[in-house]
Amino acid sequence: MLDPGMDKLAASLARFADILTPAEIRQILTLQKAPLPTGIRINSLKATPDTAMQALAERYQWEVQPISFCKSAWLIKSADVAPGGTIEHRLGTYYLQDAASMVPVCLLSYNVQGPLILDMAASPGGKTTHLIDRSQDLGFVLANYGSRSRMPALRSVLAS
Repeated sequence: MLDPGMDKLAASLARFADILTPAEIRQILTLQKAPLPTGIRINSLKATPDTAMQALAERYQWEVQPISFCKSAWLIKSADVAPGGTIEHRLGTYYLQDAASMVPVCLLSYNVQGPLILDMAASPGGKTTHLIDRSQDLGFVLANYGSRSRMPALRSVLAS
């Protein structure tokens, strides 16, 4: 059993004590405390993902690993040059996004030419730009966010 001084995550995991062993709960808590590696998703509307990633990794001395469920994305395991500080990032050739944020878009099936997509949690724009990329900019993506204060971030990302 978990001790009474556990944090909120541990308390929420305690609800699963019937299906998770104490060792599995400890493993989840350990993973939650580890820093997430930087994810990078190539904008296929601006570059060919494999070719662009190879060039970026060579140019900036990045060690990368493909993200298995997303053909245009990699984890940056180590970087001599910060991925957020390159000209390619500023030009929108790629977007920095953790792998978990890529999952929803990668799970969608695009069987319709020119889909209509509503993104109700659009800021700062990672999933929105991913939706546009995956639909090859042939659809209509309506991007909305409930907080006016985050709209400038969304506008900035969509402009690049």
